[in-house]
Amino acid sequence: MKRRAQLEVTDFIRNAWKVGVEREVHQILTQVMTLNGQLLVNHLLKVGKAESLRQLLPEISIDTQNEQMQIAVKHGLIRREQDAGRLHTFYLVNPDYDAALKKVLPQLLS
Repeated sequence: MKRRAQLEVTDFIRNAWKVGVEREVHQILTQVMTLNGQLLVNHLLKVGKAESLRQLLPEISIDTQNEQMQIAVKHGLIRREQDAGRLHTFYLVNPDYDAALKKVLPQLLS
């Protein structure tokens, strides 16, 4: 009985945290980023990793890409990492936001 109550509390806390993360992601994507930014993050979510100096989507200029990806990095949705030789920099989805992005982006882009 005590174990079951502990599991229910743990599930409640996990669900509350998950909802909070989804709310945060939704707020960043809709109030801070543009539609182009949403499309870029969605693309990165699909490909997993992309070189930062390359244009990710042909319909979005590199200037817009850099601006929107900087916003995503600043808010923690995306990470910027260098390869071991420090020759290339890549964008990657922050795993802490992966599930929330997978839930929120399709809703926004549909």
